[in-house]
Amino acid sequence: ETVHAWWRWERRCLGFTGDQPPLEGEAFARMVDRYRVQSDYLFHDCWLRQPSLAQRGALLPRVPTLMLHGRADLVCPIEGTRQLAASIPQARWHELEGVGHDPTAPTMQAAMRDALAAFARDGHFDNFPLA
Repeated sequence: ETVHAWWRWERRCLGFTGDQPPLEGEAFARMVDRYRVQSDYLFHDCWLRQPSLAQRGALLPRVPTLMLHGRADLVCPIEGTRQLAASIPQARWHELEGVGHDPTAPTMQAAMRDALAAFARDGHFDNFPLA
């Protein structure tokens, strides 16, 4: 029941209204896995304590890094991505118009596919459109 309650609360935060059928089978199992990850983030205060994630960005390995973030994300404000990208020398970031916190949104899915194709083709994200 905890998974269903969390899922309903999360959907309300994302702007979904009305009753939702309960999760079952594989969809339920995916949500359990997702909420395990979210629980870990919350347990660690989303790694926002000192030093913050943005402050530690410069310590990350020098590998091609691309961040995609929806401008309509009400759960994680875009300013956090901007700060994190600024702290990672090799990072590039791209804002997606009309996309919120939903990684399954068609625009986000297309951007992820395009980013992966660019990386597979070029080995970097230098030619990927930026914000």
